[in-house]
Amino acid sequence: MKTFKKLITKYCLIILVSSALAQSWFYIVRYFIATNDITSHAYLYAIPNYVHYLVQITVCMLLILDIRKYDIKYKFTPLLGLFYPLLGVAVFLILYVIQQNTIAEEINAIAEKS
Repeated sequence: MKTFKKLITKYCLIILVSSALAQSWFYIVRYFIATNDITSHAYLYAIPNYVHYLVQITVCMLLILDIRKYDIKYKFTPLLGLFYPLLGVAVFLILYVIQQNTIAEEINAIAEKS
């Protein structure tokens, strides 16, 4: 259960921080830049897109590492995480819980035979 909480915390922090940065970035830029200077500072409006792409790649890499670490058989989850990070994380966590449940059932079956 501790591992599950750590996994949820890790992925939620990454996704929530990136979402908060993207939402607040537009308000911060509009506060400091006058409306007539927007065209000369158009690159500032592209920064949240780059952060979003970086988060997608980071979540994909972390999913690959965690799938290898916990030996989950389904390898399509990082691909989901690349395009839709929240969906990829949700599928990974569901697969993790199913695997842990299967392991617990095997241990109980072995204990009952003894």
